[in-house]
Parts: sequence; C-alpha cells; structure tokens
Amino acid sequence: MSPQEQDHGPVHGALGKAEDGLRKAVAPVAQRLVSGRAGSVGDDAVLVRQAITIGRDAEELAQLLRSPELARQLLTTSDGPEISVEPTGPDSARWTVTGPLGLHLVSDVRRESGPTEEPLRWHAEPGGDLAHEGVLRLKPAREDWGTELHAEIRVAPPAGPLGRLGRGPLQTAAGAVAMKALRRCKSLAETGEVPTLRDNPSGRTTTTES
Repeated sequence: MSPQEQDHGPVHGALGKAEDGLRKAVAPVAQRLVSGRAGSVGDDAVLVRQAITIGRDAEELAQLLRSPELARQLLTTSDGPEISVEPTGPDSARWTVTGPLGLHLVSDVRRESGPTEEPLRWHAEPGGDLAHEGVLRLKPAREDWGTELHAEIRVAPPAGPLGRLGRGPLQTAAGAVAMKALRRCKSLAETGEVPTLRDNPSGRTTTTES
C-alpha cells in the first residue's frame, strides 16, 4: 500500500461511518414520506412490459413458472433494490423491497396458476406498502427457437408525498427487476441454475406507462 493510500484509509473509514449514520438518520423520515396503506392497482399505476426468448417448449416452461418456489428463486437479490421473498402459504408469500435510504416496502402476495398460455398471475393483497399485480404469458418463438416469455406488471406508486413524486424512478426500478427476473428464469429453464453473476442473455425489452 502506498503512503497516499495509507493516508486515505482513515478518511475513507470516517466517510463510511458518516454515510451509515446519515442513512440511519434519514430512513425514518423517508419511511414517513411513503407511509400509508396501499389499496388496489388503479389508473395511476406504472405499466412495465418485458419479454425474453427461452429455449424450452411452452408446456415445460409453464410447469416451471407454476412452481411455488419460483418467486424466491428469481426475485431474491441484493443487487439494486434488495428484495426478499418469504413464503406464507402454498400460494402466498411476503415480499419485502428495501430501497434507497433504508426504505422498506412490504406486500403480501397471492399467486394463481393458469393454463399453458398464461401460467401465472399474482397480485398484492390490499393493506400493504406497495400495490402491484402481474401476469406471465407464453407465446411460440419464431423459427422453432423455443418460447417467448412475456411479463406484464402494474405497480402503483407508494402512498405519501414521496410516492406521488416517484413515478419515473419506480418505473425504471420495476423494469430492471422484471428483466433481471426473466434472465434468471431463462438460465434456470435452460441450465437448471440461477446465475449469481451478471449475465447478458438476449432478450427483448419494452417499458411503457399506462
């Protein structure tokens, strides 16, 4: 280590402690700014659409998508918004999203299995911090390349003044989480493993607002 790096060591340590202290101090204030119970997904919701091609037939892929463990496998991450999924029943789970400034948004989610072309739907129960719903659809890929997996997700801004100002960041974050989940699903379906490093499989991405 150079003398310059040695000199900077205590400074970096102090900055790190100051950052942690600021985060702890700001977190309760930020949490109050998004406080309030979320209802159902309404007209003000952000709409995110993502799609990816997976090298598996639709029936096989639908079976995977109906698995109760799927949300935990695809969503649990500390890269970006931290998401944890805790099963609470055969078709329900508690999703916790930890965002900037130590914000915690909790929702109780119920899933519904469906036919091959629409194997999974989910929605957050009323009364949580974040109202959202989604559906997964399967379509044949061109030239026998497998199956297209389409995700359509609607997320309502959190309650409170900060939530009303956060449509843009909410849409960006929801789109990133959805695409990462689709990429993990592709890897899981094709290799049997969920990647732990950043990957870049081919996929088609579109994001729109309602």
